[in-house]
Amino acid sequence: MRVVVTGGSGLLGSNLALEFCRRGHQVTALYRQHRFLVDDVAAVPCDLTNPGEVSRLLARSKPDWIVHCAAATNLEWCEAHPGECLRINAEVPGEIAALARSIGSGMVHISTDAVFDGVAGGYRETDRPAPVNQYGRSKALGEASVMREMPAALILRTNIYGWSLQPKTSLAEWALALLQRGLAVPGFRDVTFAPVLVNSLAGWTLELIDAGRSGIFHAASRDHASKCDFLRELAGVFELDLSLVRESSVADSPLTAPRPRTTWLRCDKLAATLARPLPTIREGLENFRALGESGFANRLKAAAA
Repeated sequence: MRVVVTGGSGLLGSNLALEFCRRGHQVTALYRQHRFLVDDVAAVPCDLTNPGEVSRLLARSKPDWIVHCAAATNLEWCEAHPGECLRINAEVPGEIAALARSIGSGMVHISTDAVFDGVAGGYRETDRPAPVNQYGRSKALGEASVMREMPAALILRTNIYGWSLQPKTSLAEWALALLQRGLAVPGFRDVTFAPVLVNSLAGWTLELIDAGRSGIFHAASRDHASKCDFLRELAGVFELDLSLVRESSVADSPLTAPRPRTTWLRCDKLAATLARPLPTIREGLENFRALGESGFANRLKAAAA
């Protein structure tokens, strides 16, 4: 299968590209700024905000599937740059969906739990999005634009962590680096989520493609936790000092963008489709450690050109 992955140098795109390649697929990974070199992955520069450039590239590569991972994800930046945020997160996905439809390609669009207001948690695919910040609004609009242009698209809402190609790290990697140096790490006690290891998400994506699924799926851990408890679980898995994880409140942080507080997703639909239970947070973190110890993280970081 020929697959084009956008955002190929980001946390999500790089891991998806490697996992797809490892499973025998022909992968082209598009990136904008951060060049990278991975055996068997064709890394190609591309400005996704230039529809003509994207169209020419897709016409040449003729992918069976496009997996759209690229997004503006920094909440503070999105609040300060609403126009650019909407261009990247809301308009570009629809343009790519239209191109995918025109060349007969399937499309997977990666979305987020931030499309919800975080009041109740336990959100299902049928619950109405009600974002509280610019990032969430732009991603909700992106979902709508994809479905409008390509109703048969597959949309995955998620919240991920994993090993990063770039110096910019996921929550787990950032906290782990501090804990390993014996430094304290703040963990929000008032933000609850159900994060999943990005490598698990990659596998599920391929399984859903193979099963011919479309529409919205929630893809997260089987259980949920506060960010503080997640970091304590991380410390426990890596046999580090749990007391270094200090309870804090998002209200007391220097962060300015509004944040939904309880965004964990119900994933019964995905579990039923895969015909097995999804991993717990603990199981995901144990796999995260195993990937680090196997040399996967070092190989990923060595790919940064």
